[in-house]
Amino acid sequence: MALRTGQPQLTEALTALAAASRAVAGAERLVPSLEAVARAAVVATGSDLGVIWLRSREQLVAAAVHAESETLAAELEGLRAPGSTKTLELLHDRL
Repeated sequence: MALRTGQPQLTEALTALAAASRAVAGAERLVPSLEAVARAAVVATGSDLGVIWLRSREQLVAAAVHAESETLAAELEGLRAPGSTKTLELLHDRL
């Protein structure tokens, strides 16, 4: 999920997507790869915020967050939602 606020620069977007691809291809651990993908989504879409949610038992967990604000990213990382319909609601409540 990415909240869009601006127009991305093509070169910067492609560079971020390529970096995310390399991170996924060479990954030994999941979280750093997801963080690279979240960053690439933010850069490629011109967003201020990107969150990757993973299912954990009967909840969704914000497993990777990239935001313009490090404070916001820290607040959202690890956030839990009972289902996909609640993820956007939780984010709007915090913004």
